[in-house]
Amino acid sequence: MGDGSVRAKNPKDGCRLIREGHKNVQLSFCTIGDEGARLISKELLADGCAVENLNLYESAIGDAGASALAEVLRSNTVLERIYLDANKITDVGAAALADGLRANNTLTVLGIEGNPIGDAGTRAIADALANKGVRIHTGDTFSKAKIATDVSALIAAAREQDAGQQETDEAAAAADMASTSLFDACKEG
Repeated sequence: MGDGSVRAKNPKDGCRLIREGHKNVQLSFCTIGDEGARLISKELLADGCAVENLNLYESAIGDAGASALAEVLRSNTVLERIYLDANKITDVGAAALADGLRANNTLTVLGIEGNPIGDAGTRAIADALANKGVRIHTGDTFSKAKIATDVSALIAAAREQDAGQQETDEAAAAADMASTSLFDACKEG
């Protein structure tokens, strides 16, 4: 069995490396897409899978691939780190991943930066990881609204955003009441 990091060139190669018992499998920049993610997921769910670190950085994985990987997160008890940065995962895929993360107790690092995930997906992942001790891998860039160095900061950012939206809503309501009152005063005068 291999302990060092091994690089696969395509999903079939990645599946072979997983079957061989490697712990660190790199499929970054392989453009495996959703179908490749499904193939890899099947191998990760097989008995005896030893993969602890899976790097799928910039592999053209979308929501269907994220859903397949969510199944892995639900069942696999070996995987500790998964890097899904710079893919095509949206709120739909993030929600699926969040479902898998809720059931997972072994993951320690999740890389999700650079995906077109909106506020709903961000919140779903933050809620799923609350109190789990999973570190969000952020690479070199930081965005307070979407990415945080840990789940606590991610949840705080989401709560701040909610509070800011509430203040905006309250200000809009007050402005609306003021304009209605002014309109009524002008109408009466």
